[in-house]
Order: sequence, then C-alpha cells, then structure tokens
Amino acid sequence: MNYRGAVFGITCLVGLPVLFAWGCGSSGNNFNTVDGGADGANVDAGLDTSFTFGDTSTETSTCVNLQCDLPICTGVNTTTITGTVYAPNGTLPLYNVIVYIPNAPLDPLPVGVTCDQCGADVSGNPVSVALTDSTGAFTLTNVPAGSNIPLVMQVGKWRRQVTLPPINPCVANAVGNQVNGVEQMTRLPAKQAEGNMPRIAITTGGCETFACIMPKLGIDPSEYAPGPTSSTTLPKTAFSFYSGSGAGAPTGSPPAQPFWNDVKQLKNFDLAMFSCECEEPPDANATSYAAVRSYLEAGGRIFTTDFMYVWYKDSTDTNLNASPWSWPGGAPSGGDPVTVDTTFPKGQAMGDWLYYVSGIAPYKSEVHTFPPVKDQFPVSAAGGYVFDNVWAINTKYGLEWVQSGPSGNAAGNPQHPRVITMGMPTADPPASQCGKGVHLDFHVDQQYDTVGPSYPAGCSNTMREPELAVTFMFFDIASCIQDDTMPPPIPQ
Repeated sequence: MNYRGAVFGITCLVGLPVLFAWGCGSSGNNFNTVDGGADGANVDAGLDTSFTFGDTSTETSTCVNLQCDLPICTGVNTTTITGTVYAPNGTLPLYNVIVYIPNAPLDPLPVGVTCDQCGADVSGNPVSVALTDSTGAFTLTNVPAGSNIPLVMQVGKWRRQVTLPPINPCVANAVGNQVNGVEQMTRLPAKQAEGNMPRIAITTGGCETFACIMPKLGIDPSEYAPGPTSSTTLPKTAFSFYSGSGAGAPTGSPPAQPFWNDVKQLKNFDLAMFSCECEEPPDANATSYAAVRSYLEAGGRIFTTDFMYVWYKDSTDTNLNASPWSWPGGAPSGGDPVTVDTTFPKGQAMGDWLYYVSGIAPYKSEVHTFPPVKDQFPVSAAGGYVFDNVWAINTKYGLEWVQSGPSGNAAGNPQHPRVITMGMPTADPPASQCGKGVHLDFHVDQQYDTVGPSYPAGCSNTMREPELAVTFMFFDIASCIQDDTMPPPIPQ
C-alpha cells in the first residue's frame, strides 16, 4: 500500500495548511531515543490507525506507526530529508551508507560472523530508504513529518539511530548538527554507547601502522583492548589487538599465531586486519591458512597489506593462486602514484570519493594537495610505500580496484594490481558468497605513525592519501556482500 497516495476524508484536513493532508489519528510514534547499547531497544511500537480512501469510499485499510504521519502533498511538493553521513570523527563523509526511517524497533545485531547479502531487508520495516553517494550525501523521499522521527545510519554492523528535529511536511528538510565543524548527528557511532559497532581484530606488524587510522576516524579510546585468548570469550570492545612477529602492540596484546590457528576464535570477529610483518609471517602455518579460509567462507572478512599476501598465495583454495594468478612476492618496489580503475561503478565511486574528500581541509595532505590527477593518488610520496607482489589476478575470482606499473611507473609499463578484493567461498557466485578479502599491495605509512605499547599515543592526527584509500576499502569490506562490479542495491 502506498500510504502517501491515499486520499483521506475531509476530517483529516481540519486546521492544517492546504498544501498537504495527514493520515487520521497520527502521532502514534514515539521513536525518541538515540540508538545505543541494546540497539533500538527503546523504540516504542506506536498505535494502528484506520482511515478511508476518499470522502465516500467504504474501503478501509490500516496504517502503522510512522506510516500514519506521511503527509499527502499537492502538485510537485514532497517531504524529503537530506543530509551527509560521516565517519565517527564527524568530518569524513562516507559512501554507500544505508540511511532510513524505521517504522518498528530495530533488531539487535549479533556479535561475530554472519552472512550479509546486499539488497536484503534491513530491520525496522523502513518507510523510506536511501544510500549515500560518493560525497556522503543522501536524500530520503516521501518521509513522515512531525516530531520524534527516528533516523538510522548503517553500513554492515556499524549502526546508529538518532532522533531528528521536527520534520516539516511537503518541503525539503536538511538535517545535521555541526559543532565547530564536526557533525554530531549524522555520523556513525564512535563508541558502543552511541550505537552498534562491529568486532574487529587487528594483528600488529613491524612494517604496517594502519591501526593508527582508527583514532583518526574518531574511534573512542574505550573501544581498544587486548584480544580475548579463548573462543568462548566474546570481544567486549570494537577493536581487539594481537601482537604479530617483530612488532610493537598495545600493552597486554596476546600473540597472533594462536588467534590465526583457531577458527572458532576468528569467527567471534566480523573483520580481521593483518598488518605486514616485514616478511612472509613466520608465525603463520598450514593450520593458520586452513582456519582463515574457513573463517572467510563462513562470512568473515580480512584486510591485508604487502607480505600478508600469503593468506591468498598459500591458501588451500587454488582459485586464489592457480594460473592466471601470479604472486611473485618478495616485496619488490611498485610504481607510484597508483591509479583507481573507474571502469566499474564502485571503482568510479572510489575515485570520485577520493577526489572529493581530498578537498576537505582536514584531509589535505601534509605532503601536497591530493590528488595531483583525478583518479590517481600517491602512496610513497605520502609516507607509504608501493610494492609489486602480485602481477595478475583471475578476474573470475578477484576484482582489481587500483593499479600501477613496476617501479618507475613509466608510460607503457604493464599495470599490476595494487588493491584487490576476493569474495568467499570463491566457488560460489556473488549472490551466494558470505566473506571477502581485501589486499592492498602497499604500506599505508612508514614515516609518521607508531603502533606500540601506549597506543593510540604514537599516532599522528593527519589522514594521508594512502589512509584515505584504506578508509574507503575499510568501510566497503564492512558492508554487505555483493557483486562489486555492480552498483550497490538499495535495501528493501
């Protein structure tokens, strides 16, 4: 039923402007709490309200909760909500975030591995749904008007619900609440008291500091802790640390190898980020590779850089390493800058997003203004380092997002993959896959940041070009699974 298209009896119009009409007996909603802790648990159910179609019709139907607050506008007028969704820091806009008005309480999100396919229903029986574009902007159309209207922002298991200021009928309503340039309303949660956050494990490495992106994204310090050492202990904080070979790590972080070897423990996390250890990790073995493969096929996600290509090159899944895959490895130098492949929709969105955010003051590089050419970004010139560990992929099982040539990057050189995603299980079509791996064939930072016992002390405040690219892929891998060559589908 399209409630907005219904014509109500004249009694519904008394005392209201002539531009619109309300559903009879509205004001049943009481969605007036911020999403936090038990996600959406304080949202009231509201009341059902019957109404008639037209002045003389005897046909009746029932609207529920906020459906009863959908105004019927005349002419080209409509009720919309516009805004921008940001990372938890309130300054970095995000692509492909689901934004919606729920019409029922939100279901709690489970801790640990789940199989999340894009396009599936989101909880709360939304009355209006949209996705953010490459500038982080969204427009919700045909929305309810009035007070205490809830708004949900969600990407994967990042989810926050807020209560909007009063929404006026039959006009565009811009929402937001910036304080000193930092958005407080339309941002993802920085801590669990503000909403739901995924559980993410980070193994540290002596040659990779991408853990320093987390404080730059605005994650509250209360959400970092040493990882659990038992599969029966669920992680309490959003980020759990394990110490890799030859690396510094937050005080108390247990070693990485027992974690890698235990598929049950891996499955307690939505995402595992494996930092480069400056060599093919000596603390990974056949048991580790089998456990990580099982984790991925069950719906896990892994994020790797440089020498952590071993999780694919040495996988027992030959779809990730048999010809035409080519993983020479060994960390030879790669060409810089690198180029985003914009021939598919999400690649185009990545290029557009990087170009857009580079013009926002907090994300202009300390090294130089980014990017020098649209759809390109520097890595080595911004504190990272490009490698040439992978020369070719099997496009049936992997997708190339970013590329460059060998060291020197001269025109005419063969272009090799620098950012790759792989859906899991590889033998399944995308519509049946549950997990995903992301490999970045570069170091994010080798000059500015340190991950050590006093983490997050040692992390600088500036978000540089390679870290922006990592951020795009970080939230992409956190989202639902789809055929990444296609545009993201809007949930039902």
